[in-house]
Amino acid sequence: MLAVYVTLMVSEGNNSLFEVLPWALVMAVGAVFALASVPIADPRMARNLLLVATALFGVIGAVSLFSIGLGFLVAAVAAAAGAVRLSSENNSD
Repeated sequence: MLAVYVTLMVSEGNNSLFEVLPWALVMAVGAVFALASVPIADPRMARNLLLVATALFGVIGAVSLFSIGLGFLVAAVAAAAGAVRLSSENNSD
């Protein structure tokens, strides 16, 4: 989705790569945090990473709702569901 976003925004002609790059980096950080939560054995750390990813995906999804935002909102919901699941597993111990 990140590659599609950058390609689409730059190909429109009125956006330079340097205008698009900050948004692309925020998207990449959210994706890295979500992926980094997978191999972590500590549920609290994984949950915290997923919460950060949820916030980043949610903000990007809301800001870009009329272009590619729906995919990011779905990613935010998925990350939030993972965080809730980790919270419930941690509380059941």
